[in-house]
Amino acid sequence: MYSIVVSYEDPFTGDAKSDKLYFNITKTEAMKLALENQSLEKDIQDMIDSNDAAGMLKAFESIVLKAYGEKSEDGRRFVKSPEIAQAFTQTAAYDELFWKLITNENAMAEFVNGIVPNIPEITDSQKSQLTADQQKRYDEFEAAKKNLEGLVDGEQ
Repeated sequence: MYSIVVSYEDPFTGDAKSDKLYFNITKTEAMKLALENQSLEKDIQDMIDSNDAAGMLKAFESIVLKAYGEKSEDGRRFVKSPEIAQAFTQTAAYDELFWKLITNENAMAEFVNGIVPNIPEITDSQKSQLTADQQKRYDEFEAAKKNLEGLVDGEQ
């Protein structure tokens, strides 16, 4: 779970406000996305490989919105949905956060490191139970994760 406090000016009142925002990609979500050939690893790799600003922004926004959610009232669940993510994009807090992340390389690296789960290596026994396609996707996820770590550490 990664949280960040974002301060911004309320566009309706002009008042200074601060919101604590929460982001998380669980290990289960990351594995499901990787094994189903959906977007987290592809988004990370697209962000790394992108040579154009528009492509990088699109990939990064996808990562932010996949990770965004709200704590339940009882504090036991982290609730995410397309509707919650869409509503978030319509706030001044989102605008301020996104601008901060895309204009500050250290803030972007901290954010990505904060949301990407530490997925332990699977054992050979576990890997042997995966289909060839699932093994390939798992390996692609691990490669994208390593590339991202290299990008964050300034190795690329």
